[in-house]
Amino acid sequence: MVKEIVEKSNGITYKEVARKILKEQCFKSSQEEEELKEESNIKRRVYDALNVLISANIIYKEGRQVFKNSKANFPINERLIKIQKLKASR
Repeated sequence: MVKEIVEKSNGITYKEVARKILKEQCFKSSQEEEELKEESNIKRRVYDALNVLISANIIYKEGRQVFKNSKANFPINERLIKIQKLKASR
């Protein structure tokens, strides 16, 4: 979900990604405190996912904005195979 949001945008901040995901989630909690904890948890997971995508070179960060990496145009499975081959050749 995070990757798709970044790919559809032309630069987006971490907070904007988190807000879009939170908008799509319907919190049906009777307690406001639970809602805040859930929102905070989702934001942390979004930040984690964005950092993983940056580490995998699928997206890149420029200032506060994240962008789709146009050089990462082949599927992730192919990338993992190439990484495994490189490790095996060492």
